[in-house]
Amino acid sequence: GMGWMRETRDYLRVDPLWRKHHHGKLTFPATYSFNERYMLAVSHDEVAHGGGSLMERSFGTYDQKFASTRAFFLYMMTHPGKKLLFMGSEIGQFAEWDAEKSVEWFLLDYEKHARFQLYMAELNRLYLQYPALWDGDDRAESFRLIDGENAEQNVYAYRRVDRKGEELVVVLNFCPVRRERFLLSVPKEGIYEEIFNSDGIRYGGEGGVNPGKRGTCRRERNGYGYAVDITLPAMGGTVFRLRK
Repeated sequence: GMGWMRETRDYLRVDPLWRKHHHGKLTFPATYSFNERYMLAVSHDEVAHGGGSLMERSFGTYDQKFASTRAFFLYMMTHPGKKLLFMGSEIGQFAEWDAEKSVEWFLLDYEKHARFQLYMAELNRLYLQYPALWDGDDRAESFRLIDGENAEQNVYAYRRVDRKGEELVVVLNFCPVRRERFLLSVPKEGIYEEIFNSDGIRYGGEGGVNPGKRGTCRRERNGYGYAVDITLPAMGGTVFRLRK
């Protein structure tokens, strides 16, 4: 899975203005996910060797680096493949890894880092709670593209499906612009509910969330017949599930 990490890292380093030209770096890994069983690794290489940590390497201002890294981890946790995280990444450490020193636990005295750690804990909980994210994720049926072509808006949307057919809809926005009234294509008619959003205030985000339940409208797009009208957070992502 080093290819996955390198492609994604290179994408996040690019100024969002130019990300549309690098959209393939985001979507390409899904094309070979099922040829092998592989691990999505944020390894030693990503947090050392003179490049700074994952957070440090992300493009943008101080706040944008946090938002971008939250979005990255949501992408990682909802993408097929088992996960490997390198220590320090879960508290948003900026300094690169140093074998001579401790992880910078003192960062948790700062609100941004404490909120980031809470985010990572709840993201792990989300992963455990929904089998669609891990049950048989070496099967091609476990990942279904909704929109892989939206390079212009830096948006990437897909479905994750478990063996019983229960599914989640994930949409990521790697542009620092919030999109109100974004029509997210969904496979089935019904009531959808947001179960996770990387832009929550409690995570240090700006609150571009979708409270309550959302009904579908008829909309032919991306090969799907329905859509849900949502707020798509700036430099963030959201996960929905269909309420039976």
